[in-house]
Amino acid sequence: MATIPEYTPKNPITRNYYDLLGVDFTTDGALVQRNRSPYCINMYKDYNSSLGQAIETRIGFSTMLEMGDAIYGIHFLKTDTLKVVIHSGTELYLWTNYPSAQAKANMTLLYSNMAENKSVGFTYNDNLYINDGTNYVYYNGTSVNTVESDAFIPTTSISRIASGGGTLYQAVNLLQPKRKNSFVADGTSTAYTLDTTGLDATLLTAVVNGTTMNENSGFSVNRTTGIVTFTTAPAAPSVTGQDNVVITFAKTVVDYATRIKKCTLNCIYDNRVFFSGNDDLPNALFNSELDNPTYIADTSYYQDGSDNVDITSLIRIGDSLVSIKSDDQQDSTVYYHTATEKDDTTIYPTKQGLAGIGCISKFGAKNFLDEPVFISRRGLESFTKLNLGLERSIEHRSTNVDGKLVNESDLENTHLEEWRGYLLCLVNGHIYLADNRQKYTNQATQTLEYEWFYWDDIGDVDSDDTFWKATLLKEYNDTLFFGTANGKVCKFIDTQYNDDGRTIYSCWTTPSDDFGSNNHLKTTNKRGGVANLKTLQNSACKLKEKTDKTNEKFVTRYVASGFNFANIDFANFSFTTSDKSFMKYKIKEKKWTQIQLTFYSDELNRPFGIFSMTLEAFAGGYVKSVNYN
Repeated sequence: MATIPEYTPKNPITRNYYDLLGVDFTTDGALVQRNRSPYCINMYKDYNSSLGQAIETRIGFSTMLEMGDAIYGIHFLKTDTLKVVIHSGTELYLWTNYPSAQAKANMTLLYSNMAENKSVGFTYNDNLYINDGTNYVYYNGTSVNTVESDAFIPTTSISRIASGGGTLYQAVNLLQPKRKNSFVADGTSTAYTLDTTGLDATLLTAVVNGTTMNENSGFSVNRTTGIVTFTTAPAAPSVTGQDNVVITFAKTVVDYATRIKKCTLNCIYDNRVFFSGNDDLPNALFNSELDNPTYIADTSYYQDGSDNVDITSLIRIGDSLVSIKSDDQQDSTVYYHTATEKDDTTIYPTKQGLAGIGCISKFGAKNFLDEPVFISRRGLESFTKLNLGLERSIEHRSTNVDGKLVNESDLENTHLEEWRGYLLCLVNGHIYLADNRQKYTNQATQTLEYEWFYWDDIGDVDSDDTFWKATLLKEYNDTLFFGTANGKVCKFIDTQYNDDGRTIYSCWTTPSDDFGSNNHLKTTNKRGGVANLKTLQNSACKLKEKTDKTNEKFVTRYVASGFNFANIDFANFSFTTSDKSFMKYKIKEKKWTQIQLTFYSDELNRPFGIFSMTLEAFAGGYVKSVNYN
């Protein structure tokens, strides 16, 4: 009598995808770590959410301003009130209706001689200062003026006698042709010799014992010799040896002012402002005097390395100011400047630092949550402290997105900004988001790196369906703005899930998973699929799958909307009150080696968030070789 074998049920293999991290664009889709995605777009973790940190659809944006000309700068001045200045084309405008939308015709024109270059700004003493590579101007909350027009006038000599001599006091101001000489009158001399010759045509003034006199009214001047002749000899001072004659005159030195006006970089350090980025002086670094951005002494400059390699970034690291240069195969690319006292004067001598990789973008360096980072041709780099002696090295931070990032055609124009704990790298209308709260150890280099997310279509689509990419980012008070090449200023808005009315396509794709057995064929368990979704207003999530044997197939659509009377869409209505929803799905696939799931939204105003997903499969026979010949 034959024996009937005992039935042994198959045990399914369960794949759980949880603790989701970020993207991995560098590794083959089949080799990506299970909780990362080889293809994730327009998603991130909202750490401000009280519902938990799911991977979810990014927020959308709306146009606030339509300026007509390219946006080169968005600048904020906060004093008693907040003033927002927009650099569009060759003009500066005041956004008087901030943060709401406003027509250009209703904005206030402040200045109309700007360069059509990206501008950089800083605030000091309740003024907003702006460099654009051609101008150095300031906004005082009422009007915009050139810094030259109100720059500090230095007293270059003191304790002079009528025939000259005295003591050198303050250095010449690069931004100001005017200077002062201070004399001690002897009561008999009428001719007073200034400390320079070849004066400008600007009329001179003199203050004698507290009384102001003007040229040709009490004195005359020989501009060639620099001798001022008084009609009546100034009286000696009442206090012996005290200066009592101050003469103000002007002498322009060619290109002095343009040394600063042509700068495209600035940075506040040690209560001084440092300037660089002048194409005519690519390795030069200038600094203002203490607490005075209008006074840059002609002696306060440094040369960092070779003069044929540009300084591309200025950034504060610890107690030093660091200049980073562009790539060079021989010279150092990093130089440190630390405050040093010498002869009762503060100087910032150049100290050669690291060599090798450099920063390629003038807007590509940032102190990201106390970690200095910059964009190189290899991706994102970081300065890392090695020891207590402040020795530092450069470590890589962008391995997981290098497959896309370093191949961007416009990488040298990458714009970095910090927003809600993310470092945003904007290039070609794409934003790469480095997550400071998610770090991992790269096993190959044993260095810490960031997890990353990726957004696209950041820009404007005009009436002709032409895409105009975002070219700059600006964060203020937790709100993110960007400017476009066609003159739009847009704002990201919480709870909005469209881009100026356009659908945001968002997705999270699992790795191509062989379920731990690349040499066995598998069959899905129809009852073994479930995803844990975040409950969001008007949420809807779709699922598609593909295997190594089949093309993508649509599986299901699930509504994960919370019950909320605000903005209810009754066509996609759910009475769910939980923070989480469970999306069940049935996938029917046989004899596959690898399978991949894509959770996505391609509907207007339909975000989704996902915490985890699960799939089960049964292992079958061995994979047979295939001869494609």
